[in-house]
Amino acid sequence: APRLQGVYRDRQVRLAKQIFEALGIAKGDDEGMDAYMEDMYHGYGAPAGIIIVIDQILSPNWPVMDVGIMAQTIALAALEYGLGTCIMRAMVDYPEHVRKIVGIPESKKIMVGLVIGYPDWDKPVNQMISEREKLENLVTIVE
Repeated sequence: APRLQGVYRDRQVRLAKQIFEALGIAKGDDEGMDAYMEDMYHGYGAPAGIIIVIDQILSPNWPVMDVGIMAQTIALAALEYGLGTCIMRAMVDYPEHVRKIVGIPESKKIMVGLVIGYPDWDKPVNQMISEREKLENLVTIVE
């Protein structure tokens, strides 16, 4: 995945610091980081995963919004059944491997993945409330 820059990189770093603090992974803890990355690429132990794809022939603009709506709808619907989800860009870091394992044809573009299962609410990372950008930095209200 391309490296984020500017405010997006700042937000990514702030979130990562919160996650690693909740998990007890200190800066320079290569073993802890390796374990975290392995756990992430194994879907945090979730029993199921969902991969959202679009047709390659579609324009990249509108389907991105549709994919976001679908991912959010799946996450919200899961909550109604006592399930948790994690929307994961990491599931598309290696699209050719995912394509081969899952059997996704070349005519489809892998957009995002979700893992789904029953959350372990006792894990500190699942109790974490991430920092949020101030609304006024994200929204312009025109009167």
